[in-house]
Amino acid sequence: MVYTTRFAHGKGGPNAFEYLLKKLGITQKNGSPYHPQTQGKIERFHPTLKKWPALQPSADTCHKLDQQLARFQHLYNQERPHRALDRKTPAEVYTPLPKAAPAVSHELHWRVRHDKIDGVGTVSQL
Repeated sequence: MVYTTRFAHGKGGPNAFEYLLKKLGITQKNGSPYHPQTQGKIERFHPTLKKWPALQPSADTCHKLDQQLARFQHLYNQERPHRALDRKTPAEVYTPLPKAAPAVSHELHWRVRHDKIDGVGTVSQL
């Protein structure tokens, strides 16, 4: 519900995040829950991420694990060529692309909620 209220069964309308995206001209696209085909790239990435630490010396502290994951991130994005990117690294493909920048407004949107409180103090949404 932090990112979308589309599963709230019509209660409450858009949330603050959805209002902000709309205001910035960003189209929000959410995948279907329990439908991994719509999240194919990240689903393919998970096994890669899980296999890599298993091949490293066992990290016996959180700091060592953080170092290993930082090394993985560097290798994955800066050194390892990807077949889907014509044997280029993600950094080689991403860096030269023009970057979009939203026109940020400092105006806030607040959603007002109206509740009903009965005689014994039970609160319910109208």
